[in-house]
Amino acid sequence: MNLPITFCGSQHHLVEGPSDILYLQSLSSALKRRGRTSLDQQWALCPSGGIDKMHTFISLFAGNHLDVAVLADQGAGDKTKLNGYKETKF
Repeated sequence: MNLPITFCGSQHHLVEGPSDILYLQSLSSALKRRGRTSLDQQWALCPSGGIDKMHTFISLFAGNHLDVAVLADQGAGDKTKLNGYKETKF
């Protein structure tokens, strides 16, 4: 199963890069093969190009009344950025 990599649709999982998409697709496929809950195909996977560029995508999606969920790993300086994204009102 390959989840779509697209900017179309109303629901988006925003990840940092293409490798994150591959990991999520592999994990989702493995879960589905085992009869477990996998990622919902209604949610499109969208690479942002890194944590520093996520704010632009969040603004774009929220400004167009699209649902967005962010998945990012957290390095030493990233916690402040991620908290800032959560506190921003769109």
